[in-house]
Amino acid sequence: MYYFVLNPHSGSYSRQLEETLKQAAEKILGQPFQICYTHKVDDLYLPELPAVPTADDTLVAVGGDGTLNNCLNYLYLHKLTEKVKLAIIPRGTGNNMLKALGLSKSISTAMQIIKNNRTELLQFGTINGQRTFFNCSIGFSAYLLTQRRFKSRNGYVLDILINLLKYKADQSTVIANGEKKAKHYFHGFFINTTHYASVIPFLKKNAVDGKIRFFHLGKMSLLKNLARFAGFMINVKGLKVAAAESYEFMPGKNALLEIDGDVVAPVEKYLIEYAGKVKVIRK
Repeated sequence: MYYFVLNPHSGSYSRQLEETLKQAAEKILGQPFQICYTHKVDDLYLPELPAVPTADDTLVAVGGDGTLNNCLNYLYLHKLTEKVKLAIIPRGTGNNMLKALGLSKSISTAMQIIKNNRTELLQFGTINGQRTFFNCSIGFSAYLLTQRRFKSRNGYVLDILINLLKYKADQSTVIANGEKKAKHYFHGFFINTTHYASVIPFLKKNAVDGKIRFFHLGKMSLLKNLARFAGFMINVKGLKVAAAESYEFMPGKNALLEIDGDVVAPVEKYLIEYAGKVKVIRK
């Protein structure tokens, strides 16, 4: 059974999308499927399924990274992360898994990828207990989300240029592998997959070794920020990188943290930990 999970309140949802999914599934998959929706359970949004899936079933997240993490939370809570397959039909303007797994926004192409059933294990973790695939940021990138004026991808570049003039990084502290570092982290990225937002190429292959990569730039002058930010959108070799199973991050006053495009409420300390692996379908 294929369970297609949608968030009916997301910007990418529509009745037309649902109808297109049904038509493509009937034509391509040739197996039973069901459309399901996310709903709130305590503080989490989880898929509402008619039955707990088995190893013969596939959970398909249709949406952005938020819907994907909702499905990940469901599998984790039911101890199914390495049993039930997780598939993704990416929607919206950005999706961390699009290039990392060779996926497609085309419904028919995505269905064919799912039907081919090629899988790999992909690691995930927790941030203060919240399960997530590790593609999150601190500093400027998170700050930018609170200041955006333009919603298009091209507008995002303009927002970057405007806010690079404004953002001043406060000193934050990161503890990893027993080493404590207090710095002005201008950009910081905790990365698990090959690309961030399917744009910035961080890793050559998805991480499966139980270690989270942390790429970052420190405090710099405005002109250096402009040059380095433009450069690492293409090549991240100039960024400092750490690898650890867990991090403690004590943010400065304006060092916000975002997970998959959502800014997290500020706290005194974030605990960022590796938590396990999940079986995902890729191209």
